[in-house]
Amino acid sequence: MCNYNTQLKANFQLHCKTDKHMQKYQLVAHIKEGGKTNEWRLKCIAIGNPVHLKCNACDYYTNSVDKLRLHTTNHRHEAALRLYKHLQKHENEVNPESCYYYCALCDYSTKVKLNLVQHVRSVKHQQTEGLRKLQLHQQGLAPEEDNFSDIFFVKDCPPNEFGE
Repeated sequence: MCNYNTQLKANFQLHCKTDKHMQKYQLVAHIKEGGKTNEWRLKCIAIGNPVHLKCNACDYYTNSVDKLRLHTTNHRHEAALRLYKHLQKHENEVNPESCYYYCALCDYSTKVKLNLVQHVRSVKHQQTEGLRKLQLHQQGLAPEEDNFSDIFFVKDCPPNEFGE
């Protein structure tokens, strides 16, 4: 099933406890539950690891459900998810075929939502955001964590404006 070889029983037992082996084992068991009509699918498993998981908010990829679950507890993921949901909510207000995503702090715009999420992690955005928070602090104002509506927008794109 995994093409794993070892002479030591202890190593084999350790292998059987890995995420990769467990996922493959569960997939094979699931396919076999489907009966003879599903047997052809077992050949696909031998080609490689068929499990590919992606976090839509962060562009994080893994082949492990546990690693994806751990990823979702990460502070960076939580921040990206808040922004992703904010953008998704405002997509309904514009034509999704001709919208673009905009960061007012950096005057950055893109046709791809994930690009804006990645832009937020860029050095330029981080520096600009830090400067904005410092200015708010100097004015005696508390920098709000989720002031996405003041910074990030989803706008209708005038025809032929973006080539992205």
